Amino acid sequence: MLKQCLKVLVFCILLLWSALSCTPANHISSRDCCRDLSATLINNPPPSPSGDANPWGYVENRYPRGSIWAEVLLLPGDKLRFYVTADGGNTWTRDNEYQSSFEKALSKEAIIEHYLSPFDDTVRYRSVWVKDRYLTERSVDGGKSWTRIENRVKGCNATLDWERSYFHPRRPRTIYVLGSLPGDESRHRGMYVSEDAGDSFSFMYQVDRWSRGFAVSVSNPLIMYGAGLDGSLLRSTDGGENWRLVKHNDDIRRPYRLEHEGPPDEDVQSDVIYDIDIDPSNPDTVYVACGKGLLRTLDGGRTWCVLDLGITEADGIHSVAIYDKNPSVILAGTWKGLMRSTDRGCRWESIDIRARLRQ
Repeated sequence: MLKQCLKVLVFCILLLWSALSCTPANHISSRDCCRDLSATLINNPPPSPSGDANPWGYVENRYPRGSIWAEVLLLPGDKLRFYVTADGGNTWTRDNEYQSSFEKALSKEAIIEHYLSPFDDTVRYRSVWVKDRYLTERSVDGGKSWTRIENRVKGCNATLDWERSYFHPRRPRTIYVLGSLPGDESRHRGMYVSEDAGDSFSFMYQVDRWSRGFAVSVSNPLIMYGAGLDGSLLRSTDGGENWRLVKHNDDIRRPYRLEHEGPPDEDVQSDVIYDIDIDPSNPDTVYVACGKGLLRTLDGGRTWCVLDLGITEADGIHSVAIYDKNPSVILAGTWKGLMRSTDRGCRWESIDIRARLRQ
């Protein structure tokens, strides 16, 4: 009898060991916590501001990697405030430099945006609004002095208006810019690449009027994702030389049906790609903020699903940022404020920055 009990006990231990060894603790199925791409959305207006809640938030990875930058609309007074976290959202500090630049822009002093090199924090770029267009300046002394750069686009006698920039993770002089040419923004809006630190650019591909997402894998820079035309999602596996639509692109960009009463022509919406981020330790894991919500793939784009943040409104999620030091931590900017997940998007919590602010 004792021998039989011992056999059963050994069998149970082996079975438990096998299950644990085949299913790592951090494993998340591609369908866990996800909705199907064809899920119906609700076309509700943004929630009315009330109390001390943050009704709107935006996040993005800023350089050096590991820092996440946030823009939030605070109440009362509807004031935009800017913050940085270096620990995945546990604590925050005010970004006084960007706050000052933003307020100057509002007062017509026109410094619109700052971009910091991931290789050297003394190398900076900024967009300046002058005479109804953007001009770009570069500093190599940490912002003490600035020099205007030409931004010439190869093959045409025009300069590039920067909207947003992205740096190659390993080549200091390679910069990717979402931008357009003066006078024909809809036709020439797209992604451009510079190999000489921004002095000249080559056209990569066209981007529609509203989309803006782009990302380069940190662990494998040959892999890139970008927003294309009409809500399409593009992927490159050769460092941007060639671009192809991801699998299930038709499902990603297919207009989604909205639960609201209105004219038939307003009952569906075409999709928009707002933001993209790639897991810094695994290029197969990608997050895409779009009109349908926050998409995730765990297999390099072969399958996709929509993470459940508790937000079913169309265009409710518009930015995403992965914490480099722990890629299980993800922050999302939504029209209901900032949200954070610590398990790759399965469970989410709202973030009140002011309660986590370091003085």
